[in-house]
Amino acid sequence: MNEDEKVKERLEEALGSQELTARIAKIRQETDGLLDDDAVLALIADEMGMTRQRLSGLSGLSADAPVSTACVIDEIEPARTFKSDTRSGRLRRLHVSDPSARLTLMLWDEEVELVEQLGLRPGSRIKILSAVMKNTRYGPQIHVGRNGFIATDESAGTPGPPVRRDIKDLDGGMVMVRGVLLSFSVSGRGRKRSALGRLFDGTGEIEVQFYGTSIETLTGSNVGVEVEIAGARVVSEDGKRQLVCDERASIRIL
Repeated sequence: MNEDEKVKERLEEALGSQELTARIAKIRQETDGLLDDDAVLALIADEMGMTRQRLSGLSGLSADAPVSTACVIDEIEPARTFKSDTRSGRLRRLHVSDPSARLTLMLWDEEVELVEQLGLRPGSRIKILSAVMKNTRYGPQIHVGRNGFIATDESAGTPGPPVRRDIKDLDGGMVMVRGVLLSFSVSGRGRKRSALGRLFDGTGEIEVQFYGTSIETLTGSNVGVEVEIAGARVVSEDGKRQLVCDERASIRIL
């Protein structure tokens, strides 16, 4: 029996097979299939204090061992595209810190979307598990890697209830809005599947990005109807506002 099988066995003993299956399904839904089976089990084990690796401070991370740490996001740079002689894609830099050090967390390609999917913003506390530490010409960097993943640190507290606002007054945070759905289109497949729409409430309009099960609530046939979105997040990038709806948002057709 390998280590992952042992973790699953311990989780089944602690939670029961039915509860473990339910938690696995919930995490897969919340992460839109981004995590493989081993990563999902490791995340549940971490939530229950059964993490296989002790969390290290940023200053103690090494390229010789998997990265498992907790830190705070200080800054999120805009996503950008790159092209080299061997490949092209997307990247995003997050600057993270703890009392011991400040490092760069690199997100590549589909990982770039984790910022919106997890609702990350400056001040968010996260855990980075089974990631990779690399010493580059730009300095030491954390890379999620093939087996790594990021999780929000729920122990840091949960946000308050969403506040009902007019679109013209949206400036950040978690909100509730009502308006007419002007457009709605789905693109991508699997973990890259998302939808883009526009919402208008009489005071203004805003672009809305949908992820996960929030996509299933609406279809193109809902264009022109009034909807209420609660628990969405307002994000700003390069002066452009956007409303982000992920698994934590609820959508109601009025």
